[in-house]
Amino acid sequence: MAHRRSHFAFTLIELVLVLAVLAMLMAMAVPNLRGWGRGSKLRDATDQLIAATRFARSRAVATARVYQLEASADGTAYQVVATGVMGNKPADGEFDHAIELPVNFRVQMQPLNQTTNKLEFYPDGRVTPGSIRLMADWGEVVELRASAPAELFQLVPTGAM
Repeated sequence: MAHRRSHFAFTLIELVLVLAVLAMLMAMAVPNLRGWGRGSKLRDATDQLIAATRFARSRAVATARVYQLEASADGTAYQVVATGVMGNKPADGEFDHAIELPVNFRVQMQPLNQTTNKLEFYPDGRVTPGSIRLMADWGEVVELRASAPAELFQLVPTGAM
């Protein structure tokens, strides 16, 4: 008597059902992934702003000159500049030009007790106390703050205003 082997396989209907379920799961996940890309851009812009504050502070100490971190009038860019008797000039190195923020982002410098849109870094390591706000058009805001002249700019946790 010949033994018949049984072959296990999926039917076309089973494959179509599995693909339909996967398509529905992906459709539910896509809206969440959209916010992930925006959050990544905000984190990158924040990291670069922190790097600019540290650069300005270290250059001020190393060169014995006052450096400023200033935002453009429309808030779409910022730049580190060295001050001097002959006027301000762009800093040397990585921040020697205006850093453009990604589209839909704005930056605002808020020195404590002043109305300018720039922060100063002094040769003795001090800084103008104040905050830097990075705002996204969709409502998310990141704040960096130095509450005292001897502090570094630090990320302020959400809700700690």
